[in-house]
Amino acid sequence: MRLNGWQKIAFVLSSVWVTGNVAAEQLKLICTYSHTVDENGQSATTGEKLLTVTKSGNGHAVIKKQGLGAEFVGNVSEDEIRGETEYQIGGVTYRETFDINRFTGAFTNTFGTRSGAGLVHYGKCRPASTARF
Repeated sequence: MRLNGWQKIAFVLSSVWVTGNVAAEQLKLICTYSHTVDENGQSATTGEKLLTVTKSGNGHAVIKKQGLGAEFVGNVSEDEIRGETEYQIGGVTYRETFDINRFTGAFTNTFGTRSGAGLVHYGKCRPASTARF
């Protein structure tokens, strides 16, 4: 099989990505929402999301949130996990951040548009023990 120039570049990049991620550490967290604050005040919020945090040796991290196609890019320190992402839906740009205290598990998840409208979810994360299915 003969590869063209773009295929060669894609192959090299994918090889580097796989090789670079062999040493990456992955954390799986179950984050349970407790309440939300928006311009109208505070309200109870329920539900859980699975977060998969893949951190590299240099402290950088990629965070995947269940149900969201966009990945958060951020970092992992001794004290916290932080990530942010931007994505578009119907021509509107949304910005979302996730901050987790690594000692208490407390998190904030902000969600809003560039125009400033938004909300903040609060809750607590815990390590996912094992897959249930």
